[in-house]
Amino acid sequence: MKYKLEADASKHGVMFTEPVLNNGENIKKIGRSMFEHSNVPYFATAPGPVMALYGSGRSTGISLSVGGGLTQCIPIVAGYPVLTATASGIAQGSLPFGGKDVTRFLGLNLMPHRGTWIHSMAEHQIVQNVLETVCFVPDTATR
Repeated sequence: MKYKLEADASKHGVMFTEPVLNNGENIKKIGRSMFEHSNVPYFATAPGPVMALYGSGRSTGISLSVGGGLTQCIPIVAGYPVLTATASGIAQGSLPFGGKDVTRFLGLNLMPHRGTWIHSMAEHQIVQNVLETVCFVPDTATR
């Protein structure tokens, strides 16, 4: 099969990222599908936060993931999320705050005369466009 990458899936292995506490059954289903439908020669998974840290050239550090509605902080040592004896099984912090909240905050501050959240999809698109073109996180990382 060839898709947008113009690569034959049967000649290339596939690696997926997964959530840290992913259910093993989910991985088995994805793997089975990759082997049966795409004929990949091999398949692997790795936790997304670990791969993000590897992408920065490190295997030990803290991975901060900010999604649409959730922010997670996960410590990683030598390529493995730090396990603890807690009920959740991992030493991580989560906040119910994400990109949607940043968009809302920006909208409220750009349109204070409204006093409420953005009313229309067009207004939401305007705020989202401002957020994506003007707002950024400065690159101040040091090694």
